[in-house]
Formats: sequence, structure tokens, C-alpha cells
Amino acid sequence: MKKSIMTVAAIAMVLSFSSCKETTAETTEETVEEVSTMNATQEEIIEEETQLEVEQDSTTQVDSAEITPAEVPGSDKI
Repeated sequence: MKKSIMTVAAIAMVLSFSSCKETTAETTEETVEEVSTMNATQEEIIEEETQLEVEQDSTTQVDSAEITPAEVPGSDKI
């Protein structure tokens, strides 16, 4: 009787551990999805940085230009 209980307990433990085990295919698929998400995020960051660089370049051009008093709206000087 003791041997049969131990055998059933051992089989139950083996089945419980083997049913929770992840396969290599599942792990690989999850890794590919994570890498794809990371690449998409990286591409978005690069696009945002490019847009910021363009905006900074146009701001620099405006800052370096001189505005005469006649060009300022509401100025009395002509």
C-alpha cells in the first residue's frame, strides 16, 4: 500500500512539473515579439529625435536673423 501511494505521488509530481514546462518554441516566439516591439520603439525615438533636430535648426536660423525696429509690429519707428 505504501509503495502504491508513493508511486502515485511520484507520478503526480512528474506530471505537474512537466505540464508547466515552457517549450523552446514558446520562449523563442516571446523573444521575437519583444525584439519587434523594441525595434518599433527605437524607430519612433529616432523619428522624434530627427524632428527635434529639424525644429532646433529652424529655431537657430530665426535667432540669428536680426529684426529691425520697422519689422516689429506696433513699433513707431519706420
